[in-house]
Amino acid sequence: MNIVIIILYIGNALKILPTLADNDYELVLAIDILEHFTKEDGVQFLTQLKRIASKAVLVSTPKEFISQEIEANPYENHRSWWKENELLENGFSQVLNNDISWVIVSHLE
Repeated sequence: MNIVIIILYIGNALKILPTLADNDYELVLAIDILEHFTKEDGVQFLTQLKRIASKAVLVSTPKEFISQEIEANPYENHRSWWKENELLENGFSQVLNNDISWVIVSHLE
């Protein structure tokens, strides 16, 4: 019998991620999240993802800037646009083929 434990964290990722242990997750996914941070906070976010992952991190973010401001929920606002070279400079080594989004992987093993 396999037991699966799911823990859901709700809140500011930049405050929650530092509380998680190093290498606590084999694979960390961040799908369409990065663009919601400023560039400075986005770099911090990527660093934290790599710290808590033991094997790999997969991140996707749109290739083109998509303006989005949601008055009712400012966390949904798009604050940054990332280029391939910026993602590679932040420790991601593989870019997967996708027409709409950058899908990048950092292999940590």
